Amino acid sequence: MTRLVHRNGGRRLPVASTGRTPIAVVQIAVVRFAVVLLALLSSLMTADVSAQGPSRGRRDGSVEDPIAWVSSLEERRLFRLAAEALDRFAASQPDSAALRQARLRRLRIEAAWGVETSGAERKTHWETAHRLANEWLATSTDPRDRLLLTVQDALTGLARAETLRDEDQGGAIRDAAVAAEALESIRAARALLDTVEREIPNRMNEAQPPGEPAWDATRWLALQRNVRFHRARADLERAHWYEPAQRLDRLEAYQAAAERLDEVARQVTLDEPLAWQVIAARARALRETEQLEAALDVLVPPPVRASDEAWLGWLDQAPAELRGRLVAERFRLEKAAGAGEAAGRWTVLAIEGRFGRSAELDLAILERLLDRFETTKDSQFQDQAVAWGKRIEAEHGPYWGRRAARMLVGRTAAAGSGNVDLVLSIADERTLQGRLDEAVAGYREARSLAERTGRPDQARLAAIRLGAIAQGRGDSAEAANWFAIAAAEAKDDAETRTFTWYALRNRLTAVEGLEPGTPETLEANRVFDEQLRAFVERWPTSNEASQGRLVLMARWITAGRLAEAIEIGASAGETDPGAERVEGLVDTAIELLLRRERDGATGELRAAIGSAAEALGASLEAAPLAAAPAAHAWRIRQAVRWSRLALRDGRSDPSTIVARLDAIAASAGNAADVQQVIELRLARAAAAGRAGGKVELSGDDLAQLEKLSVPVLLDAAESLAERLEGADGAERAGLGELLRAVAERPLDRLDATPGADRVRRDRCRIAALQGLDLQDQAVERIEALIAEYPNDGALQRWGAERLTAAGAEHRAKAIEQWRRFAARSAPQTDGWFEARYRIAELTAAQGDKERALQLLKYLQSTPPGWDEAPNRAAFERLLRDLQR
Repeated sequence: MTRLVHRNGGRRLPVASTGRTPIAVVQIAVVRFAVVLLALLSSLMTADVSAQGPSRGRRDGSVEDPIAWVSSLEERRLFRLAAEALDRFAASQPDSAALRQARLRRLRIEAAWGVETSGAERKTHWETAHRLANEWLATSTDPRDRLLLTVQDALTGLARAETLRDEDQGGAIRDAAVAAEALESIRAARALLDTVEREIPNRMNEAQPPGEPAWDATRWLALQRNVRFHRARADLERAHWYEPAQRLDRLEAYQAAAERLDEVARQVTLDEPLAWQVIAARARALRETEQLEAALDVLVPPPVRASDEAWLGWLDQAPAELRGRLVAERFRLEKAAGAGEAAGRWTVLAIEGRFGRSAELDLAILERLLDRFETTKDSQFQDQAVAWGKRIEAEHGPYWGRRAARMLVGRTAAAGSGNVDLVLSIADERTLQGRLDEAVAGYREARSLAERTGRPDQARLAAIRLGAIAQGRGDSAEAANWFAIAAAEAKDDAETRTFTWYALRNRLTAVEGLEPGTPETLEANRVFDEQLRAFVERWPTSNEASQGRLVLMARWITAGRLAEAIEIGASAGETDPGAERVEGLVDTAIELLLRRERDGATGELRAAIGSAAEALGASLEAAPLAAAPAAHAWRIRQAVRWSRLALRDGRSDPSTIVARLDAIAASAGNAADVQQVIELRLARAAAAGRAGGKVELSGDDLAQLEKLSVPVLLDAAESLAERLEGADGAERAGLGELLRAVAERPLDRLDATPGADRVRRDRCRIAALQGLDLQDQAVERIEALIAEYPNDGALQRWGAERLTAAGAEHRAKAIEQWRRFAARSAPQTDGWFEARYRIAELTAAQGDKERALQLLKYLQSTPPGWDEAPNRAAFERLLRDLQR
């Protein structure tokens, strides 16, 4: 037997004799390794390495063998589907052994799911596993079931600790938070296992639950051995977390774990799967304490040390899922002993498929490639290592992919590389470590290298990473630039849309941070709005366009560009993801636009209202006449909005509005919501009032008015009030009753809301009272309203007009109100001339023509007189009448 010297400690480890010299063994292993690996990597360029599983589904959605189906889903790492399938199976297995097994498996799935994920999501899965275990423990009445659940809960904690240890081994520095999390998981797991260890002897002698098969002593002892093994595992994990300054404590902890594992090893035989787990753990513990000969005795017992074939025959007894781990451990053990070249033969056999699929063994192959790179400095080994790392992730999932990436970075970063994938991996690792300046430099290097070597996908990926770092650092302008580059280099339209949206989001943050009011800021905002609008128009049905539409509408409403906000909101259909929020913003813009119109309409404002009404009308034309109630409801709401603007745009024929609303009501039929139909009818009544047609609502409609929105009620009330002004006789009385029904109880909700809407309501209520010739009540409300808002000039003038319309009994109050209005108006303004005329007119109507004549002559003789008054003709006519 050839003996190789471990150079660090002078100890010798036996390696199986092959009949060749050590140098020959090494050379043959290296050649075979390179040939086999190159062939495999070549096949990976065309082969699909994604995991495929059996299809066991039936046409009705059930499966022939639910547990086998769950297993296939787990194998493909489809943990969500596996968990859902297992939950469905468990729900059909109440109070049975199958249910208990399903619950244990459910906990294992959640823990494995946590290992595959990262960050907050990983923590969520581990915590879910603990929560489920505690819930089932609280409801279980079977002591044995409770013991098994407790053990499985402890194993979740150990899985968590092992995962964190793997991450710690790949990190540049130890993260104190990760260490604390791992130690807490180990402590909790050990406490649970200690509890089970103490309970097992007591439970063995208890009577079995009624109706349940008894556990014999063999089963109890198997559980006890498993618990003891996992307690030793907890000790093994704990040993890793000692700080470098605590080296002796660390070695003692590993030694103690090895001794506990020895105790378990004496209680198991190789026909038990547990025995092989013990072997792997013992070998690791001894290797960590540099007891390499003892570790080899565990992993390669003397009886099978004569040849590799003898050891492989012995290894074939191990469960298939453990063979790769055991081979990887032997590779690392021989490498630690200084026989790394000879140890490479195991990776050759692994590549040839001798041990099946094994993530642990694939990591060992990656180690071997990196060893060859460090020894030869040949870049082909580095390139092969990068390709093998990608294979590991494709074959075994994200968790193993991350471990491979950390190994690549840790062992090649210092050497530098012309491999763009490796440079990207190093930059990724620096990002995870928080070393962002180094990461940025790495991504820039990777992008430059990718551009030089014709790797557009990698160049784009580097730009995306740079954009993400800039965004995380709050450098929105830089982030926007990088995402714009990624969009320009995108491989398809979906990528272009995504990265353009990322760029726009960062540009929004950048422009919002500029100094307000400067020419540069105004220009930046203009350009951004144009870019965002172009995005919405290019991808109108995308989720990003839905968000962009909301951003643009909010910005334009804030900037006073109300018609434009309505126009872009009208372009969003009923199926838009943000439809509800879009409608809310459209309603806000309509309210503000109509408020401006009430304050005084200009030609420009009329044009804006017309433009917005046209956009809403076009959206109605474009919307398909779908049968779904939601589609009809949207059309009705949109029609009501359109009618509110169309009635005020100065160019829409009210009779045309009525006809269109009737058509929409007819198309909805019985599919629309009753409340919305009434809202539509009320809007129609408002339009009919403007058109001079019949205005009526049924008793059922009137009973539903309180359910309608305030804007719709106010619009309808104001339209009815306008119609009332020109009506007389029975029509006037009917309109007054209808207006009162709309403006009274349904709008009581505005009592506690002082402001424009309440003023509008009160004016409509007063119009209704005057239409019903209840002048005393109307005057009382007029006086209360103008007293509440003494500084509102428009309202004060309206009050004077309403008091004038109240008739002879209230002329004195009308004259007094016109005097107050004149006193608060600037001399020789339109309002001032109107007030002076009304005072003279009402004074004459009261019978005091002499006084009225004096007022007119004084006004005429006081420069500049009424020559410039807009109502000059009215002054002169009244003067002539009084002089007769």
